[in-house]
Amino acid sequence: MDYSKSETLFKKGTQEMQKVFDLPLKDTLEIIEVNTRAALLFEDSYNADTNNVKPLLFLPDAWYSARKYAGALHWALKRLAAERGQTQNDNHIYLVGLCYIQLGDLDSGKAYIKNGLQVSAKNNPQGQDNLLVQELKDISDKVFYGGDPEQVSQLGSLHINPCNYSVEILQYADSFDTHHYFVHKLIPERLAACH
Repeated sequence: MDYSKSETLFKKGTQEMQKVFDLPLKDTLEIIEVNTRAALLFEDSYNADTNNVKPLLFLPDAWYSARKYAGALHWALKRLAAERGQTQNDNHIYLVGLCYIQLGDLDSGKAYIKNGLQVSAKNNPQGQDNLLVQELKDISDKVFYGGDPEQVSQLGSLHINPCNYSVEILQYADSFDTHHYFVHKLIPERLAACH
């Protein structure tokens, strides 16, 4: 265990993540590359001293933003395990659910999101349902339009039809979109496009 090395790598990881804020939003490839570098630094930081859990605060999110959902899921589950016994963070639970959905496992994703919604209702009565609905819509759109070739390949290997899966994600988002902002209207259009 080398706490000093862990802290040095952690600081480098946070500095790398800060670079994302200086990038134009449309520069997706650079955002992915910066988040990948940050995630690798956070992994090295954690591995240098596994008692230093600070890297776990950023690691899952960095991998998620780098579109490496299996890595994000691994670290998000590790982060939840490290947080046992503490006040639960609904965003950390949501991320596990979103990773599962990105990887084509909607049922597991739903279970974690349901848990996150319960925690959110206790910790934050106003909730963040609208942000979650937007994130699920974005995932559905990315799946539908094939915005992530690696993800399309992953879904294909699981024999999941991207078009139908995008509809399932929208239907799930609509199930708790209490304000019915836009998801409900997209479902018939998406269904028609799939058939």
